[in-house]
Amino acid sequence: MWCYPKSSRQKHWTECDPKAATYLGYLRTHDMKIVLESAVEAGIIPKRQIQNVVAEYRRFLALHLEHPKANIPAGGMVDKLWHHHLLFTENYAEMCSKVGRMIQHRPAILDRHKSTRSVSQDSVDILYKAAFNRMRPIGLWT
Repeated sequence: MWCYPKSSRQKHWTECDPKAATYLGYLRTHDMKIVLESAVEAGIIPKRQIQNVVAEYRRFLALHLEHPKANIPAGGMVDKLWHHHLLFTENYAEMCSKVGRMIQHRPAILDRHKSTRSVSQDSVDILYKAAFNRMRPIGLWT
């Protein structure tokens, strides 16, 4: 498995432990029922797509956990669900405590003021394929 460089000095992908699947297991045990119900009621996620969106949201979070130095961008319904989940601060904090650390939301504007940059979409595809042995469903992420 290949990981995003761990420091700004390191310019190349490196081998790492396969942790995304472990994180995904923890994320799947977290009860998001009220968050998902609210997202559907608010029209943020269509009811017919909620299972697919929550599955991809959890994979997105697992990638963040496996690659904490990488600013992995999300878009589309995955990003909308993340923003909605952040409004449920207790639920979000409980989920983060299950996985051992807070998953910070880092707006893209911060990239202009720091030396780090968001990971490219191509790099996200590589990380996703390495972690989950499947292609990323672009329609839910962009």
